[in-house]
Amino acid sequence: MIDIGTQIAKNGYLIMAIYVLVGGILMRQNWKKTLRSVIRAAIGVILLTLGGEIIMRSLVSLTYVFQRSFRVIGILSSNERLLAYTDSQYGGMLYGIMLVGMAINLLMARFTRFKYVFLAGHQVLFMSGALAAMATYLTLSPVVGILGAGILLGIMMTIFPHLIQPYTERITGKKEMAVGHFSSLGFLISAWLGKVFQKEADEPLRKKSGNGFIDDHIVATALSMTSIFLISTILAERSYVEDITGGNFYLLFALEQGLTFTGGVYIVINGVRLIIQEIMPIFQQVAKRFVPNAIPALDVSMLFVYQRGRLILGFIGSLLGGVLAMFVLGSWSVWVIIPSSTVYFFSGSASGLYGYSTGGKRGAILSSVLFGFALGALPILTMRLLSELGFYRVVFTEIDFQVLAGITMGLKRIFQLLGFAG
Repeated sequence: MIDIGTQIAKNGYLIMAIYVLVGGILMRQNWKKTLRSVIRAAIGVILLTLGGEIIMRSLVSLTYVFQRSFRVIGILSSNERLLAYTDSQYGGMLYGIMLVGMAINLLMARFTRFKYVFLAGHQVLFMSGALAAMATYLTLSPVVGILGAGILLGIMMTIFPHLIQPYTERITGKKEMAVGHFSSLGFLISAWLGKVFQKEADEPLRKKSGNGFIDDHIVATALSMTSIFLISTILAERSYVEDITGGNFYLLFALEQGLTFTGGVYIVINGVRLIIQEIMPIFQQVAKRFVPNAIPALDVSMLFVYQRGRLILGFIGSLLGGVLAMFVLGSWSVWVIIPSSTVYFFSGSASGLYGYSTGGKRGAILSSVLFGFALGALPILTMRLLSELGFYRVVFTEIDFQVLAGITMGLKRIFQLLGFAG
């Protein structure tokens, strides 16, 4: 007899649909609106999975040509790829951690002085997937893993926005909004690094609109990934590439694969958006009722309306730092982290803004380059965690992920020394 509970736990789209259904009932929505939300949320998880599969197929192609070109093993850091892997393996635990984390965040915001309600739903998804992998690495039972990791997630959702809030206020000039993003420790260090240059003026950055094509992260991803494919393909030699692709013209192969990867990212992002669109209204209504004076912690992209020039400065600086890390690692290791323009666009650009908030342009350059270098180097140190779970050539991406992964590996080592783990 099929265990229905186990089947539901293995399918993330069912967990998400049940959560939205229960939320709609608690909010006393009419059945048509609730059904619409349930379907959209389930489709969002399906899109996330499909997009992840497209990304992975494209990365397989990149792996072959990159290794041939540079005589190293290239690994692309990608939040979407990690989420796709963990969703397929630990879907039930992932969404369980997410729901517990949201509840803890609301409780802490309600009963402590930290009034931040974390509304960057995609970041919660990414971190929930990472925590599910870490809980499995520590061989925790599903119940203990969901509760323990969920509580930790809720604490981070509440405390991390608070840590960077003084610098967020310098950027936005507003006290009524915060940033919810799991590179917060990296942003905090970026702001500290900026202080090296002791910016004279502490006025908030002026708002500036912009319509540059590089402001579109999908275009930036397409350009960056296609460039990486083209360079790798050319260096790998035409005959080799056309041989492994069944005779396809090598330059067209590079163009197609770069755009295919970007298409996968686009599908994943839209899947995440569907999930967020259905979860966040429920979350916001609960917060409004139970958390007076709540401060919304929004996606880091909300900072991007402030000085487009400084935004791109952070993006370019962090990307250069990532490329530098790639060559440094390549000099002593066959494993290198290929810069992912999606991560560098969002997190790297923001690190530049935080560096600018305390150190002006020089602070932005210093902080973003070092931030990008960290994004490119730290994953090598924590890659063993995921490889032991069978996730080969997959790495944690954001700075906060690296810190938690390092702590998790340390705990596993302590457990082994004490005889609590094999």
